[in-house]
Amino acid sequence: MKHVIAFVGEMSCGKDTAIKLLETCANNLKIGRASSSHFLKKNLEMWGVQKNRENLQLLPQLMNQGFGPETFNEALRLLIEQQPEDVVIFDSIRFPETLNYLKKHFDLTVAYVDVNAETRYKRMIGRGEKHGENETTYEQF
Repeated sequence: MKHVIAFVGEMSCGKDTAIKLLETCANNLKIGRASSSHFLKKNLEMWGVQKNRENLQLLPQLMNQGFGPETFNEALRLLIEQQPEDVVIFDSIRFPETLNYLKKHFDLTVAYVDVNAETRYKRMIGRGEKHGENETTYEQF
């Protein structure tokens, strides 16, 4: 059975940094990677839809409304299954139901990453990763 290490936390809390640290510490192991964010961005890009936070949040809901309540989670399960490695790091969990779904199918470890809101805001603005994000005020954040 695959072992999945799911990293969760608020936006810009340092999940990517924590994952890089884990990969560095476990450099003698082959570890796969899967990401709901990458999956969603890839789909939006293929459809010519803007990759902003609102659309990234809306797409899973539309998938579940259109094709059944577990469609998004099942797509993520298949994404993880496609990784050849026995250990897979999974990031960008968007819904608590996804963790429950993954628990049913994999040996799951959850790692919660946390940092204060001011630091998270500065990181988000500095990255400007998603369309319009670098124009977000602290109050909007």
